[in-house]
Amino acid sequence: MAFGPITDAQRVGYQENVTLALQQKRSRYRDYFTFQPNLKGRVALAIEVIGQETAIIDGTRGGDTPAIEGSVEDTWMKPRQVEWGKLVEKEDQVKNMTDYTSTYVQTGAAAIARGEDSILRQSFYGPRLVGQDGTSSEALTLTADYNFVPVNYVASGAAANSGITIEKLNYAITLLAANEVDLERDVIAMSIGAKQENQLYNLLQYTSKDYRDKAVLDTARQQVVSFAGINFVRDQNLPTNGTAKQRRCPLWVKSGMHYAEFDPLTTQMERNPQKKFRVQAYLEEWFGATRGENGKVIMIDCLEP
Repeated sequence: MAFGPITDAQRVGYQENVTLALQQKRSRYRDYFTFQPNLKGRVALAIEVIGQETAIIDGTRGGDTPAIEGSVEDTWMKPRQVEWGKLVEKEDQVKNMTDYTSTYVQTGAAAIARGEDSILRQSFYGPRLVGQDGTSSEALTLTADYNFVPVNYVASGAAANSGITIEKLNYAITLLAANEVDLERDVIAMSIGAKQENQLYNLLQYTSKDYRDKAVLDTARQQVVSFAGINFVRDQNLPTNGTAKQRRCPLWVKSGMHYAEFDPLTTQMERNPQKKFRVQAYLEEWFGATRGENGKVIMIDCLEP
C-alpha cells in the first residue's frame, strides 16, 4: 500500500482540534489554583511569600526612619512532562485523525487533562522546593491545630473515627482563619471522592435547614456543588493516610496552590519509520504545580464506609 504524505493542513487541523478538545476536557483543578505565567527553565521561582510585618505606633519623636526587615520565603516550581501517543493502525484512518470527534483527538486530550490533574493532585501532598535557589526540598508536615483535621475529630475531643462531617469542615475553615487567610477574598475548594460526596449529600439532606440553606446541591446527579463557601472537586484518586479506608482530603484556598505551563501543548502527526511507517499521533506539554504556603492547605482525614 502506498503511503501518502502528511500535509501541513492535517498537522494544523490536528493541533487545533486537540487544543479545542482540551479546553472542553479542562483539568478539574485549574480553576482553583493560581496560574503563574512566564515560567521557564528546569526550575523556576514561582512565588515569594512575604511574612507579615507590624507597623510602628507612636514612634520616638525625631527618631530614625523605620527600616523593618521582613521575612521572605521563596517557593520554586519544577516542570514535569505530560505526554500521550497512539499509532494509526489503518491507512484509511489517517484522514479521520483530524476529525474533532476522533479517538486520536478526544482520547489524547482527555489523557493530557488527567495528567495535569495528577500533577496538581500530587502537589497537595508532596514536597515543595524552597530556598534561594530551589534546591531544598521541604516535605509536607501535618500539625494539629495548624493544617490537619484527624479522622476522629469532634469539637469536644477525640471520638470514634468518622467520614466527612460538617464539624470537620467547620474546623478546617477555622484553621484557615487562624492562619490569617483572607476568607472573604479568597476562593475555598476541597477534593472529595464519591464516598465522601455521598456522605455529605445525605448529611445535608437530613440535617437542619440552616445547613441546607448554605449548600448548593445538584439533586439530579446527587452532587454537592458547594457548601458554606467551599467548592467541591470530585477526584476518585485521592490517597489514603496509610490506613485502609481513611481518605486524606485536601481543603485549600486558591492563593495557596499554584500551577504553570512551562511549555504549552504541542502535537505531532508524523509517519514513524520504526513502526512500519504508520502514522503516529503524539501530544506533549511541560506542566508544574506547587503548594505556596502550608497554612493555606488543610488535610482532612475521612473514614470511608
